[in-house]
Amino acid sequence: MSPANPREKLPPRVTDLHTEARRHRRKFFLIFGVVFLVIIISALWWVVIYSDLMRFQKFEVTGNTRMTDVEVTALIQEKIITPSFFGGIFGPNHFLSWPKKVSTEQASRIHNIRNISFSRDLWSRKLLVMVEEYQFFGTLCARKKELPQCVWFDKDGFFFEDAFFPEGVLILRVDDYGRESVKLGERLYSSEKLVNALSVFNVVKNLNLPVYGWSIREDAPDTIEVRVVGGPIFYFSLKFPGGYTAEVIRSLIGEKGVANIQYIDFRVENRVYYKDGSSGS
Repeated sequence: MSPANPREKLPPRVTDLHTEARRHRRKFFLIFGVVFLVIIISALWWVVIYSDLMRFQKFEVTGNTRMTDVEVTALIQEKIITPSFFGGIFGPNHFLSWPKKVSTEQASRIHNIRNISFSRDLWSRKLLVMVEEYQFFGTLCARKKELPQCVWFDKDGFFFEDAFFPEGVLILRVDDYGRESVKLGERLYSSEKLVNALSVFNVVKNLNLPVYGWSIREDAPDTIEVRVVGGPIFYFSLKFPGGYTAEVIRSLIGEKGVANIQYIDFRVENRVYYKDGSSGS
């Protein structure tokens, strides 16, 4: 009997067969798992992108008093949703296109609205839009040109809506003879000057005096002149706050009478000058 050839292939052992079987099973389950995962991801992608489950059918707006629901919806879609990344992918009626809250910078694109937030009801497929509109505080009219241009501003001096030229004493109207035009989305003044102007507005409003004229002359841009019906002219500076002036005005009017003072001048800080309407200074 000839000796066995060392190159002759030996039959596999049982342990080798088990190892190979386990390897095949792992490979099968791995492939199956990858395919299953791809199917799940594809299904979720289809549900999110193409199905109607993630698209709202009802749209409800709350907090709006001067704008209709249609106007609010159209402005938000135009100014905020459509230009956004998700809005461009999913479209304007998709839940993912609408954030939970809109930033101040985004809200400022819609001049009539101060704050915007959203609430989603996936079960009812309804989107609730909650808005806070700017509140009227006064108007500013640019008077450098022959035809004045007027806008409404809020308690923070923000221009948010065009206005007609108001007459009478019921609406605070500031005539700025140094301005040629005003632009929505801007503010009455820069930060420090704005704070001072708003303090003057609040002082005069709290005095409950009938005022028919607020004006800023082109040659005196840091002075506000306030003309009281049947009373004096107040001169306020925009270089410093005017909160301290309220008690001074009350005291002088209480002593002299509102009709007996020609003017009260606060253009020098912590000082007051006035002229008596009948006899002197």
